[in-house]
Amino acid sequence: LVICGWYHSHPSYGCFMSREDLGTQARYQKLWDKAIALVIDPYQINGKSLGFEIYRANFKTKKWFSIPFDIKGYLDVRMLPEILEFMNPIIEGKPVYLEYDEE
Repeated sequence: LVICGWYHSHPSYGCFMSREDLGTQARYQKLWDKAIALVIDPYQINGKSLGFEIYRANFKTKKWFSIPFDIKGYLDVRMLPEILEFMNPIIEGKPVYLEYDEE
């Protein structure tokens, strides 16, 4: 088992790495120099954005840099707002009632 990084969210604030995140990332990169930080902002999911970014730190400059990535397989980002709308009640702990017609 290899821990490759950590994730956290900044709901409605955008995807960025704060000054406080530097300490957390330092601990992960000490364990493995290629460790990453995944930042999620579900409010940025809009059919064009996936709502997350991947980062790594340069500790000499104390700066963050974004890691380019590709998603393998098929993902139509235009579907993400509908998926998010469906998932929000589940995330918030609200009861979800699914209906379907059986013919």
